[in-house]
Amino acid sequence: MKNYLKLRAFLTFLILSILIVSFTRPISYCVAQDYGHPEDSDSPEVIESLKDARIIWEVINASGIFASEDLQPHDLIRYDVEDVDTVYNVYKVKEFKKSWGENDFEQVGGVKNASYYLINREWGAKSAEFFLDQHSTYWGSKEHIDNQFDTIYETEWWDWKLINTATITYIMNDTNYDKIKYTRAEGILLERKTVVNVNDGKIVGNLYIRLYSYSRFFEFTPWYYVIIGALIFAAVAAIIITISLLIQRRKRIYREIDEI
Repeated sequence: MKNYLKLRAFLTFLILSILIVSFTRPISYCVAQDYGHPEDSDSPEVIESLKDARIIWEVINASGIFASEDLQPHDLIRYDVEDVDTVYNVYKVKEFKKSWGENDFEQVGGVKNASYYLINREWGAKSAEFFLDQHSTYWGSKEHIDNQFDTIYETEWWDWKLINTATITYIMNDTNYDKIKYTRAEGILLERKTVVNVNDGKIVGNLYIRLYSYSRFFEFTPWYYVIIGALIFAAVAAIIITISLLIQRRKRIYREIDEI
């Protein structure tokens, strides 16, 4: 009996340990980047299976200079992936926007190359293309930004899915930074958090965009299957042990009754 109790306690501890470690300690490493060396990328650069996918992002917050760019809180931005150009490594999309309070999406232009919401996994090059030029307007020179340009690769939980991510960061100080997180396998924007406060507040703005929905399934990291398998094994073992304990207890009760 004591052995069963010890084993059950161990399996309970194992399950809790797996959950705590997997949710609180993402596997990560950082690669310092230079604006003049945008070769940091993953291959293949575009994913053909993304054709016909539908991806929607929500603008959680947009104020100051970002509100002037026709972004308002609770706006929804939708991409319908029309084609995947493997020659030029770009996604061809139809872009739609649903403003807060409106009932339907409205198309924005015709078929176009995807912007930073969906990139071809050339993290360094695309970061320079989409962010450095813009940020040099807000924060000074490209050289200044270059001093704080990093790419961080992580294995982390996102909406109960364990996936690989790539996060591009520019951190000038506590009030001037940009953090852009993508799914590393697909190049889909997960979230972007930007704060700008330049020249004693003369240029200010906050932007927070987050993935709202995706019509496909993300590519899980192999660790996801390892953790899920370990949890299932531990749970099944705990159930078997619990049933065995109940059977042993019932037998003991019957023996005590017979002895009476």
